[in-house]
Amino acid sequence: MTSTKHKPARRGKKNAPAAQGPGKRPRSGRRSPVVAELPLRQGLLAMARIGAQSFLWLATVVAISEFWLANPTWGAVLSGARVLTAFQRAGPYWFTTGQRQTGSMTAFGKPPQCDAAHPRCDHPEDLFVDNRPLRHVGAFESLTSGSWYFDYVADRIYVADDPRGHLVETSVVSHAIFATGITGVTIRGLVIEKYANPGQMGAVHADGAVSWRIEGNEIRLNHGAGITLTVSTSCQLTANRIHDNGQLGIGAYSPRLDAFGNSRRGTEVCADMAARLGLHVFDCLNVGSSFLSAVL
Repeated sequence: MTSTKHKPARRGKKNAPAAQGPGKRPRSGRRSPVVAELPLRQGLLAMARIGAQSFLWLATVVAISEFWLANPTWGAVLSGARVLTAFQRAGPYWFTTGQRQTGSMTAFGKPPQCDAAHPRCDHPEDLFVDNRPLRHVGAFESLTSGSWYFDYVADRIYVADDPRGHLVETSVVSHAIFATGITGVTIRGLVIEKYANPGQMGAVHADGAVSWRIEGNEIRLNHGAGITLTVSTSCQLTANRIHDNGQLGIGAYSPRLDAFGNSRRGTEVCADMAARLGLHVFDCLNVGSSFLSAVL
């Protein structure tokens, strides 16, 4: 799937940064998981103890066994962002130092091409002020109100608006859940937000997934997609609220591509869903969208 912000193209001059996270990803084969029910509060405390940088790997390990929440109405928040506090003033601007996070700029080996309005869409880092994403400009001279600039050489983040008295966060972790060849995972009742996932890849990403259930979650404010499932079977996405992600909400990828490079099976799924729920943009009644807006 493509969007106006992310299109395959030749990379710029900047070298590709190394992937984030300690060590290597855990190996996993195509096997049924050992069900391990982890009390929600205990699990969140364990995640907090190891810190945001290592959270991705714990989340992956939990998903390998079974990501199960006994009470989905609690709405636990999984965030890929960290809070920024130590801002200094420099003329009309504000900056903070020590920002060394550099996420992957490619997904499936293809870097995105950015349009003029989003010159740094290929950089997965985002900045949020009071849960509102700012526009990432490509040059310090382009800083204006409502925008931000990342000086990757000096490890500084600049903003034009006074950050004092506001919650300022920047995304530093690439994925909430990243799994390959895993069977029988349930993800339920979570808020998943502010991850630095590249375009064409979801904050929740599963490759070769079988019998996954993703239900009752809110997935928002992630850089690329909300959810991506690649070459996966028998997966169900039910009653999720997926909105305000940088590129798209749900991506389905599978072999047999059409002339535009989109998955034929993924396109068929989206067309069938639009027909069943009345979601087509040119449907003058658009009953499905009205209904979903009312209940979500």
